[in-house]
Amino acid sequence: MASIEELKSLASKTQGFARSNLFQVILPPLAGVSSETLAVMCKMTELPGRQIMSMEQTIGTVMRKVASGYATTDINMSFYVMNDHAITAYFDAWQKLAHDQERYQVNYYVDYVKDVEIKQLQKGTAFSLFKKQLGFLGGLPSSITGRLGNIGGIDLGQGEIDIKIGSDAHVIRHVKLLEAYPTTVNAITLGNEEEGVSELTVQLSYRDWRPLEAEGPNNNLGDALVGGLLKKIF
Repeated sequence: MASIEELKSLASKTQGFARSNLFQVILPPLAGVSSETLAVMCKMTELPGRQIMSMEQTIGTVMRKVASGYATTDINMSFYVMNDHAITAYFDAWQKLAHDQERYQVNYYVDYVKDVEIKQLQKGTAFSLFKKQLGFLGGLPSSITGRLGNIGGIDLGQGEIDIKIGSDAHVIRHVKLLEAYPTTVNAITLGNEEEGVSELTVQLSYRDWRPLEAEGPNNNLGDALVGGLLKKIF
C-alpha cells in the first residue's frame, strides 16, 4: 500500500489530480442553429470508453479468448435549459435530420451524423492587476459561471472586471466522437421547487472515437515566478 509521501510525490510529478468539473464540449453547427453558446450550458458529459469483444478459440485441449472486434458505449450529456429553450430546439433540429417527424421518414445516415469534441481541462494560473465587481451574473448556478471564461477584461465566471496576467486553461484530454447523433432526447422534468433549474439530458450514439492531440498538464512554474515578481512590484 502506497504511503502518503509516495502519493504526494506522484501528485507533484504528474501535476496533480485531473478535475472532473473542468471540461469543454464542442457541438457541431447545424443549419440555422448556433452551437457555440449552447456548449457553455453543458452541466455534465462523459469521456468515451471502448470494449474489446472476444470469442472463444480452442486449439487442441487449450481454450482461450481472442479479440473479435470492439464496442463503444453511448455518451450522456446534460444541459441547463434557458427560457428561450435554444438547447432543446438544437437537439430537436438534429434529431429531425435523422427522422422527419412530419413525414415520418428516416433520412440517410450521412445526412445526420456529426463529429463532437470533448476536452478535459487543467485550470491555468493567473494573477490580477485590476479587479472590480459587476454583480449582474449573481443568479446563475456556479456550474455555469465556472466555465464562462473571459471576454476581454471581463471575467464572466466571477461577474467582475478582472485584468489578469498568466496562462489559460490547458487541454489535458481531447477526444472526438466520430459520426455521432442524438439517439435519445429525454423528457424535461418540471416540479414545484422554487429555485429549480430545468435540465435536458441527451444520449449520443457514435461509430467510434479518436484521441486528439492535447497540450498536456501545465506545471504553472512560469506563472508562479511572474506572480512573485508582481507581488513585489505592487
